[in-house]
Amino acid sequence: MSDLSATSGAALPSGLKEPAFDANAMRVLKERYFAKKADGTVENSVEFVWRVAKAVAQPERAYAAKAGRDADAVVDGVSHAFYDMMAARDFLPNTPCLVNAGRPLSMLSACFVLPVPDSIEGIFYNLKAMALIQKSGGGTGFAFSELRHQGAGVDSTGKDASGPVSFMKVFNAATDSIKQGGVRRGANMGVLKVDHPDIFHFMSCKKDLDAENRALWNRMSDTGRYTDAQLSHMKQELLQTQINNFNISVGVTDAFMKAVQADGDFDLLDPRSKAVVRTVKARDIWDAIIDGAWQNGEPGILFLDHPDVNPLPGLGPIHATNPCGEQFLHGYDSCNLGSINVGHFYNERTKDVDWERLAQTSALALRFLDNVIDANIYPIDEIKQMVTGNRRVGLGIMGFAELLIKLEMAYGSPEAVAFAGKLMAFIQERAIETSETLARERGDFPNKHLSIWANDPKPRRNAALLSIAPTGTISMIAGCAFGCEPYFGMAYTKHVMKDSEGRPQHLYYVIPLFEEIATREGFFSQALLGKIEENRGSVKGLPEVPLHWQNVFTASCDVTVDQHIDMLAAFQKNTCNAVSKTINAPNDDTKENVSRAIFRAYEAGCKGFTYYRDGSRTEQVVTFSKDNDLAGGNRDIAAAAPAHPTAPAQSEVDISAILAKANALLEVH
Repeated sequence: MSDLSATSGAALPSGLKEPAFDANAMRVLKERYFAKKADGTVENSVEFVWRVAKAVAQPERAYAAKAGRDADAVVDGVSHAFYDMMAARDFLPNTPCLVNAGRPLSMLSACFVLPVPDSIEGIFYNLKAMALIQKSGGGTGFAFSELRHQGAGVDSTGKDASGPVSFMKVFNAATDSIKQGGVRRGANMGVLKVDHPDIFHFMSCKKDLDAENRALWNRMSDTGRYTDAQLSHMKQELLQTQINNFNISVGVTDAFMKAVQADGDFDLLDPRSKAVVRTVKARDIWDAIIDGAWQNGEPGILFLDHPDVNPLPGLGPIHATNPCGEQFLHGYDSCNLGSINVGHFYNERTKDVDWERLAQTSALALRFLDNVIDANIYPIDEIKQMVTGNRRVGLGIMGFAELLIKLEMAYGSPEAVAFAGKLMAFIQERAIETSETLARERGDFPNKHLSIWANDPKPRRNAALLSIAPTGTISMIAGCAFGCEPYFGMAYTKHVMKDSEGRPQHLYYVIPLFEEIATREGFFSQALLGKIEENRGSVKGLPEVPLHWQNVFTASCDVTVDQHIDMLAAFQKNTCNAVSKTINAPNDDTKENVSRAIFRAYEAGCKGFTYYRDGSRTEQVVTFSKDNDLAGGNRDIAAAAPAHPTAPAQSEVDISAILAKANALLEVH
């Protein structure tokens, strides 16, 4: 049976241009995105793009009819405009839209936040909602801050509460069982406010072995068959199975940041009564945040008191984001994401951005995302009411690294920082203009009276407009750099999906624009590519590469932590939602530098901070770290493990199963 809906089942119109997808994009599309047709065959690239374009254009029909216009003509014209924009790879929406538009599921949004109320009924109602969202390809964020802390009394049972981390494990286990629409595994963000009494337990939930894994690790240790180094590696592998479907972030407040600066005390509060449960040194929490971020990149930090976090104060506070740190959302809210491939907007003649064409694409893309809200089939009524009430969209960018190279600017340089601010200000201005135009045609967003624009006479269709997402797979489809990030390297090996025995597969990449320019300028060679990979993906210091191009072809490792933060702040200044950007640091970075960097990001007006030290996890998509760096700060794990002087008798445990598990963990890498 076909999985295409009637929307996409009609014959293709003539004259559609073939989409400009490269070989890598086509492989991804065939494996994950192309729909099955009625005759059992799979759609081709033209049919794929037309399916999405036509489905997202359908909401135009009702608006055109209401205005007395020819609805068929309007839908046809908009469908072709959407098609041309996507086929040229100038803009692509988020993955759920590409996968589900024009198909029966038709859940088109990427990111959601679900509340976690302090009741079993509420928790498990939203567990079901999570399952429905992830089944369709969406990611979910959760604020666990309302849950009473571990050991608090539960009046209905007379027993003690188990705390937020125990319920995170429930959501994590459910995610393990859900394959997102046949496309990807589920992703979650768990957020706990910094003044919650369980904040220390939360921060250590992926750092310390839980009871089950500790028992397994102890038994492997007690066999006496493994070296300290092997046991340390196995511990790291076990840790990466704990709450492995969650990113975790701490929601920090201005009061906490001031307490850290003053080296003062900080109160941890009962989530219900707001009574002080205990008082700790703010620095103790801070040090735990720093240790975790330095050790393996978690927790991230969300600055909850940033003045622009919540444009809808009438709906209450915001305490969580979607899994990727770029959408601060109320419970049951969602956002439709899409990204402009800004690398396509360089004008070779003027040696500048084609600002007029970028303005046109920004307006059309914003219209596309507003249509998605109406075309969406929502998993539960609460989400539909919240999303259609707020009409939040997230228009962002990808391919920024290509654009900088074409402009011959070094990522992280003062010129690039200024340009990032200019680019986002331009796109935001066009988005505001388009939102006002749509509001005149279609009406304000219904919750405007609860927003910061309640008394603003200007029309406004959407509560939020811009957001910079990581754009992982859609960047692969578009054939461009991820989001607003620099290239990881000019030549590198990427670790992709594992084979049936759990071994990672490796793909070798060379940045096409680097090869093109290096060939044109006369310094490209196969030998150079080998030197680049040995040089951590960088061309810095390689005598074959002219100094000018050494500066232009900036790899992530060439960008200092301060420069990463400067770029993040520049993007954030003119992005009304948030920005997903990682502060990449070298393997030998210090904890003191992490602490300084977080304060710098906070003072620079960033909404969040995600830090990652190269090689600090045993599984990393791309790495130039040496094998002995991969343990990072965890070299002392084996020595720090609790001693077990009395080994259990062989008859008490299944030693063969334990040894098999241990050997499997060691063979992964």
